[in-house]
Amino acid sequence: MANKKLSLEMAKEKNRENILSFTSLFVSKVITANSVVSFEDRLKLENAVRSLNNKKIFDEWENLIAVKDQTHAQAELEKFLQVLIGAAAK
Repeated sequence: MANKKLSLEMAKEKNRENILSFTSLFVSKVITANSVVSFEDRLKLENAVRSLNNKKIFDEWENLIAVKDQTHAQAELEKFLQVLIGAAAK
């Protein structure tokens, strides 16, 4: 029982680390970027978000990248960041 609980806690911690690592990559490549996000960086972000294996994060990612105008982009960015923070806090 103790081993199972420890394994579960370790898996949760690894998941948090992965989410925080993705969030850091997202901030550096998108939010604080001084230019348009390159194709290589978009691909890296796409692969990283998929590797999280979190449907809620991925669904919000899809909503974010589908946005066509600045007003909606701001709202979707806020939602996406909230989902990332919420998932890392679990």
